[in-house]
Amino acid sequence: MRKVLVCLLLMATLLPAAGRKGKSHKEPDLTLVDFGARRENGLILIDGVVRVNKVVEPLIGMRAKFELFAPGKRLLSEQESVISQEVLEEGDEVPFYLQCRDHVKAVHIWVSFRSKKRMYLNLENPGPYGIE
Repeated sequence: MRKVLVCLLLMATLLPAAGRKGKSHKEPDLTLVDFGARRENGLILIDGVVRVNKVVEPLIGMRAKFELFAPGKRLLSEQESVISQEVLEEGDEVPFYLQCRDHVKAVHIWVSFRSKKRMYLNLENPGPYGIE
């Protein structure tokens, strides 16, 4: 009787976990609508548009962080800049135009975004993006 009770208790504990299939897919907070990076006169010029998909509370300001990588995924540089000081609502699109010093070995860029309160925002496709 005791063994049956223990088995039933164990099965009741494991059944909810068996119903889950891997990680739950979280809807992205942001979508990168347009992105481009090119070299010009010793600089890497970065521009694009990011759209706010959803917000739990009003999003006050946004910062963009760009990481430049060499072949083999070796990090060369990180750049961060404010791209908006405004209150952003669902559906808003924010254009950005940034530049940084050219790193000759840089071939890819990864991008991430944070709110003014330093909260990381889930981006649909953070990269890598090539540099023309």
